[in-house]
Amino acid sequence: MANFWSKRAEPSPALSGALADLDRLGRQRPELETAARALGPVLIASLGKPFGPVHIEDVESITIHEPAFVQVKITLDLNDLTTRIKAIAQALRPTNPAAPAVAKALIDHPPGLIHWAKRAVLGELDEVIDVFAGIQLDGDSASSILRLGLLPQLAAWSAVLIKARGEFAWNRGDCPHCGGPPILAETRGLEAKRYLRCGTCAAEWPFERLRCPACDVTDHRKLSTRYAEGEGDRYKLAICEACGYRLKVVSTLEALTPPGLLVAELATLHLDHLPES
Repeated sequence: MANFWSKRAEPSPALSGALADLDRLGRQRPELETAARALGPVLIASLGKPFGPVHIEDVESITIHEPAFVQVKITLDLNDLTTRIKAIAQALRPTNPAAPAVAKALIDHPPGLIHWAKRAVLGELDEVIDVFAGIQLDGDSASSILRLGLLPQLAAWSAVLIKARGEFAWNRGDCPHCGGPPILAETRGLEAKRYLRCGTCAAEWPFERLRCPACDVTDHRKLSTRYAEGEGDRYKLAICEACGYRLKVVSTLEALTPPGLLVAELATLHLDHLPES
């Protein structure tokens, strides 16, 4: 697969690295070539222009009892969000012709884009799916477009929080910033320390390897791992036999960037279909 992104404007190092990984993924995994080609322009539309800088006051006052975005004032840039949503919809149009109509509904449908954005900030993207399905639009597409449009802003806020707070004592399986579920886990570095990663705001937080993020079970007999043939060192699926929770696990040398998370999400798509035994 030719690297067709090379003629575009110079991307950030994070985006450039993600596009290179995406190009490599399409060449090494022929079954993902079409999806990789489709995702490249979407990454550029979502994350091609950096967002920020942002500043959070009184970081030291944030407690560990509820997600940080509930406790601090997150000022969303509605114009930036609208621009990115329109660009993302156009990037999706070749594979999802309904994307522009979904984007228009996100922007215009009562109670309006700022309402849907605030729901996403609080990890409540399921509400978007339900409402848009109720008006005969693809709720999953609406949720995905909104998530991608917000990711640059929320990742910028998350980066400030992570830098200011360090590895604080968050002991839950949901995101310490927005409260959403983790999209995957990283087994990071030579020490193979596990970090959960949020797909909504790109937050990261350390989490025990032998513990289920959903039900907190720690009995190793109820926690198993599956992987596709030849991938045990790179991609795994952690399964909780107690509650049925499934978590994708990716081995990394360092933290995945926000665009890198989206590439890893595509690269691990096949794990959704692994049998439990």
